[in-house]
Amino acid sequence: MHCNKLGCIYSGLQPREGKRYRFVCVAAALMLPLHKPSVYLIRVQTAICRNLDRYDPAKGSVITWLDKYLRWRLQDCREEQKQEQDRTVVNFPITAEDTIDPIDNLPASPDIPLILAETYEWVATDPDGELSATQVKGYPHVTCQVILLRRLPPEMTWKAIAQEFGVPLSTVANFYKRECLPRLRKFAQERGYLE
Repeated sequence: MHCNKLGCIYSGLQPREGKRYRFVCVAAALMLPLHKPSVYLIRVQTAICRNLDRYDPAKGSVITWLDKYLRWRLQDCREEQKQEQDRTVVNFPITAEDTIDPIDNLPASPDIPLILAETYEWVATDPDGELSATQVKGYPHVTCQVILLRRLPPEMTWKAIAQEFGVPLSTVANFYKRECLPRLRKFAQERGYLE
């Protein structure tokens, strides 16, 4: 069995004889893909065939030598491939989704912070006392005002709020949906933030 039959044919080397050489060539041939061997694989196979003389049976098995040698050569190939990719400019087809709309680059309306600031002020001052008067049944210290202050940005999680006040998570979340959110919506509608 000659190396030319198994894959070193790509390197243009002359076939050699010998048990050790044939074994390494068989191992190299096993790495061949079924079609179109890559340039890097061909280089590795060529290097194995050329450096077969460096194999020393006293230091380890052929498989060990081949494994170590392949690791270094494949690493070299990966680095070379990466350098080539870094130098290559890839042209992607531009679709309508990829185009940048100039409107997307406009700054956000300054009304958003104003809305948030006014909402904070309304919740914190509670002008009509409705937020502080609306409480979770059995937990008088948990009011709409307290929950809204914690849910406005930067909002706390339901779990954190429930732990802070010692209230079941579902109780806090349901109270918010049932009592706090309608009052928040009413405030937003009165200010013209919602229709």
